[in-house]
Amino acid sequence: MGIYMLGVVLGAIVIGFINDKLGSKNATLLSMVCGIISISLLIFASSSVTVIYIALILFAFVTSGIGTLGPSLARSLFGMKEYSRIYSTASVGLATAAIVALPAYGYIFQFTRSYLGGLYTILMMLVFNILAVILAFRGKSKLERLGLWT
Repeated sequence: MGIYMLGVVLGAIVIGFINDKLGSKNATLLSMVCGIISISLLIFASSSVTVIYIALILFAFVTSGIGTLGPSLARSLFGMKEYSRIYSTASVGLATAAIVALPAYGYIFQFTRSYLGGLYTILMMLVFNILAVILAFRGKSKLERLGLWT
C-alpha cells in the first residue's frame, strides 16, 4: 500500500501537469494507457516483486486521475453552462460504479479463487473508457463544426 500511495501522489502531480499542458483528453488517455499497462503487468508478468511495484505505481495514475480528470473532462466536453448539474450527475455515476465494482471483485475472487477475472474486467473497462473518451471528443468536434457547442 505504501508503494501504491506513493504512486497516487506522483500520479496526481503528473496527471495534473499533463492535464494543464496537453488537455483533459490527452491526460485521460495517458492515464488509461497506464492502467492497461499496469493490469497487463499484473496478469502476465507478476512473478517479480519489482514488476508488481511498477504495476501499482502505474495503476495509481488511474486512481489519482479520477479527482482531477473528472471535473476537467466535464468542463472540456460540456463547457461551463450547466457544469454543476452535469458534473454532479457524473459523480453519482462514479460513486455508484465504485459501490458495485468493489464487492464484485471480491465475489469474483470468492467464486474463482483468482483475481484474474477481476483484472480482465478492469482491463476491458479501461479499453472501453478509452473508446468512450475518443468518441466523446469526436462528438464535441462535430458539434463545434456545426456551431452547436458553446
